[in-house]
This record gives sequence, C-alpha cells and structure tokens, in this order.
Amino acid sequence: MRDPWKSTSTNSASHSQNSKAGEWTGRYSLKDPFWTKSRREGSGADKLNPGEFFISVDDFKESFKFYTITHLHDNW
Repeated sequence: MRDPWKSTSTNSASHSQNSKAGEWTGRYSLKDPFWTKSRREGSGADKLNPGEFFISVDDFKESFKFYTITHLHDNW
C-alpha cells in the first residue's frame, strides 16, 4: 500500500490512530516483530519506497472507509 499523504504528516485528519507523523505503526509496520529477515526478503518489505507499507485487512477496513482500486497497464 502507498500513503499519498506521507509528505503532509502534520495533517492528523488524514492518518488513523495507528499512524504517527505519517508512518504506519500498526500490525505489519516495519517495526512489527512479525518481520523476520526471511519474511522481509520474501515479501519485498525490505524494498519498500517511502510511503509504502503493509497493513492488515482489518486495519485497512478501519482506516479507509472509501477507496478506489486502479489497475494500470504499461504503454497506456
């Protein structure tokens, strides 16, 4: 997942209760003990760009009431 508001961390309305200064701190955050070296490498968590993060389905549903899924194709 990518947080489009990452650069506006002072806007507390755009972040859930599990977010601090624009950084996700809930389940599957990069500081979660779930992430062993093997899991980081296998999932690509060790290659995330700024503002990208993993989030549980339950936390996603709690944090984002409305969302759009877009599938982008190369060469469009």
